[in-house]
Amino acid sequence: MPSRDSIIGAVNNLSIQYNFAAASVAIQIMSDGGYPEPTWAKMALLGTVFAGAVCGMVFLGMIGDLIGRRAGMLLTLGLTVTGSLGAAVLPWGTDSSIYSVLSACRFVLGVGVGGMYPLSAAKVAESDTDADPTKIGWSFFYQAPGSMLPYVVGWILSAEAFNDTSTSIKFRIILGLGCIPAGVVFLNELFTKPKQSAGDVASQASRTPRRAMSLWGRINSHPEYLKQLIGTGGTWFLYDISYYGTAIFQPQILQSIFNTDTLSYWQNLTVSSMTLPGTVVAIMLLKPKGSRWLNIYGFWLIAVAYASLAVCFHVSAEGLKWPKFIVFCCCTFALSCGPNVGTYVLPATLYPFHVRTTFHGLSAGSGKLGAVVGTFIYNPIQESAGIAAVLWVQTAISIVAALLSIYFIDKECYDKADDEVSESTPLSPNSESVNSYDGKLKSSSCL
Repeated sequence: MPSRDSIIGAVNNLSIQYNFAAASVAIQIMSDGGYPEPTWAKMALLGTVFAGAVCGMVFLGMIGDLIGRRAGMLLTLGLTVTGSLGAAVLPWGTDSSIYSVLSACRFVLGVGVGGMYPLSAAKVAESDTDADPTKIGWSFFYQAPGSMLPYVVGWILSAEAFNDTSTSIKFRIILGLGCIPAGVVFLNELFTKPKQSAGDVASQASRTPRRAMSLWGRINSHPEYLKQLIGTGGTWFLYDISYYGTAIFQPQILQSIFNTDTLSYWQNLTVSSMTLPGTVVAIMLLKPKGSRWLNIYGFWLIAVAYASLAVCFHVSAEGLKWPKFIVFCCCTFALSCGPNVGTYVLPATLYPFHVRTTFHGLSAGSGKLGAVVGTFIYNPIQESAGIAAVLWVQTAISIVAALLSIYFIDKECYDKADDEVSESTPLSPNSESVNSYDGKLKSSSCL
């Protein structure tokens, strides 16, 4: 039976990806239904949510280490509910004002869902003392159905039964549904008697002057963290360039493959559904092979998939529709089968609990910076050199990420020192277990 923390982590991950993907479907419905998207809004809507996510990952990750996982979780959930509800009910008036308010609400939403990354991963990792990375992987799995749900909702709303439903109601339904999973977890967390985890105990210890050092102070006192941050953050940065460069422009890529201007929900759902088996395979390989192995070989697989699709476009720019579609499905499978899980799990198992959410947040924030790069660079490349050029860039990025995984992520171990800090043994700020953790970490083979 999954623990309460594992269920919360799963619901949070579903909420994360639903809220990221919902805007693409909502904007398509708005554009087709009398709410033309201003030129400035095409990039602003994507840029604001990713900028908010980076802020949330970094600053709420630090808050999770400084004041505790529960307090940080309540804050990030509250921001998520506020942002998604605001995006659904506040945009009114002219097209420009609608998209301006929507952009502002998406920024708040981004901060909330960004904070979910480090806090949810740490909450699952610290739910018990066996440090099983598979539990973190299974909680992450629910990002896959989360990314598909907006297309399911859009498909349902496009049915004949909803022909008389206004566009205004349709796009508000899609955006507003994002508050439900976060709201449920928020209420559960608020009214459930708090249970102190190892991470919360460590955050109490970190409030003493010796522990409440700046981020740079932590890095200076532990240079091994910086090397690992280059590995965990750098690979996440490169992965998200590829992932979001594909996911955000998935409808346009499919329209290019099938030479049509119409959004096809079944095509998008078919491609998105490849994330499910890909993520399951990655999770099954997580315990026997490890996150580092998933990163290395997963990036090689992604490079092969992108190169294959690029070759298809070189052979025939407008033909080979079904071979291209099949290979594109394989690209989505490859993107999910390896680094998609590995980049999320690594920081939660590699860093000690008193800096875990900080460094997980920095790693995830690096990933979202990559998402911004992927969002903004591929459209100009496609317009100037075609989709094949975009795919070759994706191939090169994946090769660099594989090399980064080899040279900057040491062979991982799962914190044995964490086993000494259990919920049944409360720690004071001067506890020997907390204060001796750094020395044990440095002597381990992990760092």
